[in-house]
Amino acid sequence: MIATTDKAPGFVSRKSWLLLLLVFITYLPVTGAGYIWDDPQYVTENKELRTLSGLWRIWTSTDATPQYYPMVFSSFWLEYHLWKLNPLGYHVNNVLLHALNSLLLYRLLLRLNVRGAFWAAIIFGVHPVHVESVAWITERKNVLSAFFYLLAFHGYWRYLHPGDTVTETPRKRCFFYAAAMLCFAAALLSKSVTASLPAAILVVLWWKHGRITGRQVLTLLPFVLLGVAAGLHTAHVESQHVGAEGAEWNWTVWERVLIAGRAVWFYAMKLTWPYPLVFIYHRWKIDSSSVVQTLYPVTAIILLLVLLTGRSRWGRGPLAAALLFGGTLVPALGFVNLYPMRFSFVADHFQYLASISMIALLTTSGIRAFARCGVTPRNAQIMAALIVVVLSGLSFVRCFDYRDRETLWTATLEDNSDCWLASLHLGGIRMEQYRFREALDFFELTLANKPPESFEPSEMSDLHIKMGDCWAAIGNPAGVEKHTRSALECLRLAVGDRYQDQSVVHFNLAMLHRSLGEFAESITEFQKSLELAPENATTHLELGSVLLHQQQFEDSRDHFLLALHDNRENPHLHLQLGMAYRGLEQPELALEHLQRALELKPDLDYARTVLNEVTARHLNQPAPHLP
Repeated sequence: MIATTDKAPGFVSRKSWLLLLLVFITYLPVTGAGYIWDDPQYVTENKELRTLSGLWRIWTSTDATPQYYPMVFSSFWLEYHLWKLNPLGYHVNNVLLHALNSLLLYRLLLRLNVRGAFWAAIIFGVHPVHVESVAWITERKNVLSAFFYLLAFHGYWRYLHPGDTVTETPRKRCFFYAAAMLCFAAALLSKSVTASLPAAILVVLWWKHGRITGRQVLTLLPFVLLGVAAGLHTAHVESQHVGAEGAEWNWTVWERVLIAGRAVWFYAMKLTWPYPLVFIYHRWKIDSSSVVQTLYPVTAIILLLVLLTGRSRWGRGPLAAALLFGGTLVPALGFVNLYPMRFSFVADHFQYLASISMIALLTTSGIRAFARCGVTPRNAQIMAALIVVVLSGLSFVRCFDYRDRETLWTATLEDNSDCWLASLHLGGIRMEQYRFREALDFFELTLANKPPESFEPSEMSDLHIKMGDCWAAIGNPAGVEKHTRSALECLRLAVGDRYQDQSVVHFNLAMLHRSLGEFAESITEFQKSLELAPENATTHLELGSVLLHQQQFEDSRDHFLLALHDNRENPHLHLQLGMAYRGLEQPELALEHLQRALELKPDLDYARTVLNEVTARHLNQPAPHLP
């Protein structure tokens, strides 16, 4: 066999350094990666990272960030102030955290006397299913929460088993308990899936000792209360702020069981055979009458019963590993609404923590199988090393898919041809590249892969707007009008929808009416938007523009002045305000804003034209010289 129990050699042992080195080599390609999918929401477009007041809002407001994980966004805040938006630093820190997690796992498995602790830890460190968690900056949630989760596990185990190291005073044991509690809180504030820690500790205690004492349960009760609170808060945020609510999540209890049963087997299979790995997996159709789909949860339950009744033969380890695996996955199995399940019921990053127990079980089982087959320790180590090399190589290659948005979505669509999200994003990327006909092809593919009725009305409207923009760039007015009117009809369905921000809905309706030349309707929709969001400067600016076009100079001026509070450096706003004052026969004020527009943007030719006109008509003198 490869090893029985690796005695704790310390963090600076050769094995520890080898573990860290292999993880860094495996993830070397991410040093050239950029930002993907929702990274802009988390980092590049997140204004809260810019200021000290933003750091305060990260901790005190659930609306400040896409999800309320203040430890994650605080780490981004610190990084932004160190190297701004250079993606290299964010990627390196993700790799560093993953490497430290592998090292902490190694130490924990040693403490628990798990056979082959080093091999289990190194497989965790280089396994391809974890590339998604490490190479995707947004998934700092996974690697940071796991870091604190493992520290908390270490701290609690030191508190409960002082004899594992040296004789410790009660004060020192209390220190470890407090440290464990603090680390657990930090883990929850990084990602609430770590709420499973107290249950995981109880399972490990049962595995090690065959029983759980009342004292152990009592000491874990504060952890349970913290975890429940964090879980309930996340469920609320997912439904109310993230948007994990509505028709696409209206599953019956039995349908959720079917999702969970199939997902568990899916994750186990990806750990044992990590190919192919896809950023967005196929979202299978749920059929509550299907015998095949029923087999997934039924066989999972049967397996647990077999492991339960076979404890005397195989020991408690396999059952404990299965319970840890399934239990840690519970939040991602469909029993709780998660926004990503709109695209797929499974994702590699969902099993980052859960994979630990399964990897440990597979490693230990492999060691025993080698021993039974009479494989020499040297040959066993060679075979294990080959497995690690293969896994590391697969991860190394997989990292290149995360190089940029286009590469990732292209790879996703190649592996999952019906992924409407990938074709939608590729269409947007082609628009940015001015390849409008290709963009239209991707948008048509999006509609083919996802029926229009399954889109949110506002999403369907956005898609038609993009298609209209493509036809406008190509020079097809009929296509523009067709998709603009389709967008208008879709958006009308969103009026009154409690899942939609109604101020935004009315604003978008106003913009569509304006593009069609329906100015009266546009003004009405802008006014409805302002009733719901009276301080929105953009709405005031756009409404002022329509009113100016309709020669309602006084009203347009009022809205421009309200918009000016947040847009003092906007040359186009100053131009339009100058035009409004021109219409009101107030040349001095008109000149003031026209001159300011040219100061901000000297090549704004129309502002210079209006300035010359105002000067000649009202003041009967040459226009002032402006650079």
